[in-house]
Amino acid sequence: MTHNKFLIIAILVFITASGLSFFFQTNSYFKKDNLFVEKSIKNSDNEVAVSNNLIEQTKRFFIDKKETATSKDLSLNEIKVLFVGDIMMDRYIRKQGERFGYDFHFACAAPTFKKYDFVVANFESTVTNYPSVSFDKTLPNYNNFKFTVDPVALVALKNAGINVVGVDNNHIYDHGKEGVDLTRQNILARGLNYFGDPIDSNYYNLRLEKNGIAFNLVSYNEFFGSVDKTLKNIEKANSNEPIIIFSHWGDEYVPTPDRVKNWAHVFIDNGADLIIGMHPHVVQETETYQNKFIAYSLGNFLFDQYFSPEVQKGGVVEMILNKDGIISTRFLNVSLDIERRPCIQE
Repeated sequence: MTHNKFLIIAILVFITASGLSFFFQTNSYFKKDNLFVEKSIKNSDNEVAVSNNLIEQTKRFFIDKKETATSKDLSLNEIKVLFVGDIMMDRYIRKQGERFGYDFHFACAAPTFKKYDFVVANFESTVTNYPSVSFDKTLPNYNNFKFTVDPVALVALKNAGINVVGVDNNHIYDHGKEGVDLTRQNILARGLNYFGDPIDSNYYNLRLEKNGIAFNLVSYNEFFGSVDKTLKNIEKANSNEPIIIFSHWGDEYVPTPDRVKNWAHVFIDNGADLIIGMHPHVVQETETYQNKFIAYSLGNFLFDQYFSPEVQKGGVVEMILNKDGIISTRFLNVSLDIERRPCIQE
């Protein structure tokens, strides 16, 4: 009887141990299955996340492309023009150019120029292969004011971003008619546009166009021209497009005289939309007349005059326009850096 009890207890222990073993193994399998399921879920989530990320990247790509296209479309709907003051590259400027290269003079301004479709400058010199007669001259020697520039200097203008020059000023005849002819040839040979030719009427006015947006440059020279001639040239320009008067006028180093203000008003009354003045070598006042902007003098941009603070600073005028006309104008200051190079204060 006792033997049977031990046998029964042994059987029960075996059954209990087997059951526990099965339970733990089964539970272990369940845990493994759960881990697999959890891992599968995590992998699935990652796949979904990756998939969503790719979708977002793809959407972003096309949105960016659309925004880029929109940006380009907007840029095609307007053009930007910058008007620059007096540039003279003989005398000390020529010495510096021959020493350092003419690009040296525009190192500070060139990054600003590159933002514009057209940069229009007043070029106060002839361009010939003649040697400079003002190189080492000082007053009272008249040759101190007789300018000519090495044609190589024009390459620096173009490299910097200046693509249009006005030549209708009091120095265009410094080397006679031959000097005018050589200036014209050298400018065109270097791929620049120009206007204000005092001899060839085909190059007196200039119409510029980009992206189907156009404007007209009309020159006025108080010293070699006339108001009546300028009014006739305004009539020749397309009245449906902005007309800008590029004027060489006034008295040097002093405020704007009344005669200049009267001429500016006459030009606007007869169809001009913007007046840009040159020659006084100092910045003069600006004015809005009949809702049209007038800058009476932009002063010096690149000129070897350092005898007063007034001649060592200048201005530029920005014009933005679309097919409907001028959208905006603004005046920006110009100062000289330590190397006496012009810098535009944006």
